Amino acid sequence: QLLKEIFNVEISTGTIQSKINRKAQEMEVVWKQIGELIRTASVKHFDETGMRVEGKLAWFHIACTTLLCQFRLGQSRGDVMQGASGTIIHDCWKSYFKIDTADHALCLAHLIRELEEVIERGDKVWAKTMQELLRSAIKETQAAKEKDIWLSELRINEIEASYDRLVDQAIRHYETLPPLAQKDQGGFRRRKGHNLANRLRVYKLGVFFFIHDPEVPPTNNLAERDIRPLKLKQKISGGFRTGKGSQDFAILRSIIETARKQSWGMLSTLQTDPNELVLYVA
Repeated sequence: QLLKEIFNVEISTGTIQSKINRKAQEMEVVWKQIGELIRTASVKHFDETGMRVEGKLAWFHIACTTLLCQFRLGQSRGDVMQGASGTIIHDCWKSYFKIDTADHALCLAHLIRELEEVIERGDKVWAKTMQELLRSAIKETQAAKEKDIWLSELRINEIEASYDRLVDQAIRHYETLPPLAQKDQGGFRRRKGHNLANRLRVYKLGVFFFIHDPEVPPTNNLAERDIRPLKLKQKISGGFRTGKGSQDFAILRSIIETARKQSWGMLSTLQTDPNELVLYVA
């Protein structure tokens, strides 16, 4: 559009696509380097989203830090980055726990939204109090970090004890209710609030990881922000017509988002020799 308006020159879609293909191929080495750096970073964020590729549902995975970002087209929703070390912040999707080489911190924003659903279903007593407890814990840790101090062991124990009481209260409450319809494979279905309370009990360490480690944020908002360009692409075009096009997008968008995070010029980044750019990224 710019060339048309200024120079009255039109470039065909095929020409643009060939340039995208060539640049993505050149930058693949940088894309791989970004992935390896994220894999070994002390703290990273993971997320995923569905996307139509060649008319079929596929899954884009994102891994990012405050300075790096990598998009990757996986074979399935469960095709997560293996071999990652450090701490991974995510939304408690079960496939992430298959990464047994890293610690796992859970996104409290997701948990608070799930608690809101439980409240709307009528289970207000424990869920509302749990929401308030998690929000208060986030505020207290953020206030302490701003003052360059940290919560005392006594205060951390108080918060976790309140959490344990609420979880136990919720599970006892659901166990007194009449069972729901039976599953096809046997057993009875559990209420959404019951499942959530059980999950909070099992993954308590992940819920409160941020309260013990000042370097770990309480939410996965970084990944949710970084994945928005993909959501925008989905909204505009609905997906990708080819697998090659989706891979090109993943490579170039990873480079662009990483450049943005490091305050590099977009044009100069794309014009830099890939082997030289690998050194800058590292």
